[in-house]
Amino acid sequence: MKVTKSTRLKTKIFIVSLFGFLILLGLFLYGDINKVTDSIRYFNWIYLPCILALAFGNYIIRFLRWEYYLKKLHIRIKKKHSFEIFMAGLFMSISPGKIGELIKSYLLKKQNNIPISRSAPVVIAERTSDFIAILVLTAIGFYSFKYGESVMLAGIILISLFIGILCYPRLLFSLLAPFERIKIAAKAVEMLKTSYRNMFELMKPAPLAIATAFGIVAWFAECLGFYLVLKGLALSFTIFQAIFIYAFATLAGALTMIPGGLIGTEGSMVGLIMILNVSRAKAVSSTILIRICTLWFAVAIGLLFFAIKFRRLIINDDSMDKLKVIKEERIR
Repeated sequence: MKVTKSTRLKTKIFIVSLFGFLILLGLFLYGDINKVTDSIRYFNWIYLPCILALAFGNYIIRFLRWEYYLKKLHIRIKKKHSFEIFMAGLFMSISPGKIGELIKSYLLKKQNNIPISRSAPVVIAERTSDFIAILVLTAIGFYSFKYGESVMLAGIILISLFIGILCYPRLLFSLLAPFERIKIAAKAVEMLKTSYRNMFELMKPAPLAIATAFGIVAWFAECLGFYLVLKGLALSFTIFQAIFIYAFATLAGALTMIPGGLIGTEGSMVGLIMILNVSRAKAVSSTILIRICTLWFAVAIGLLFFAIKFRRLIINDDSMDKLKVIKEERIR
């Protein structure tokens, strides 16, 4: 029996969601279920609307950056469609390094007939500027901890190598040149070259600086949300400590390349909070609360937009695949 695209997508979402649930369960067990439950019960819930508003603000600011990038590449679509596509892409926040947000390029192609090779660089540029923004925020909060130099150094080296490679288009084009003479690979090579040229435009100093500024403001909003989570649990942290813990944990999770930064983010966050003589139960409670209000809130919003607006595109693709199979069988 042929496995459809929608079935594969549902399976992947189920597996990652199950993995996320097991991580949360593991955190409850690590912190002692009764103590963690009590800690969360006495959380000052008046902060919750502000925390969710800050998380949503992160998505809005990143949407503005998405719009900026689209304009840079002369990709023009209605703002309503652009917003829906961007928000639907949030459900792939649980993919490794959020690279699954390339589904936005797929939706642009299906809804607006924009080639994936033109829009995919936008998603990669988003991840790059996010990575730099989180590095900057980690550095801002660094003086309050003086911890994590190796992770910061690894991040700086990785992003420098990536940007460095983009600065030498001749190198990539020379590597691709032999494949251009192979008929079956020529089309793929041309798509890669188109993507690379667009990426090169987005990685120039001015666009990269503007996009990174968007990223810093967006991720600072979530750092501030984490600070409110700590206040809601009656924990005395400075804003700089909150910035460092949240940004560093996000960076550590991204470097693991595990879907959603699971394990790496949670483990780093709990460990850093406990360094400041906070009980294990409260460290786990604050981690669970902020992850629900950021990662899983984004996934929920993304799934809602995707289910309402774009699920039919996947279903239509499945129908087309079935028609192709039927035609092939008739030919045989």
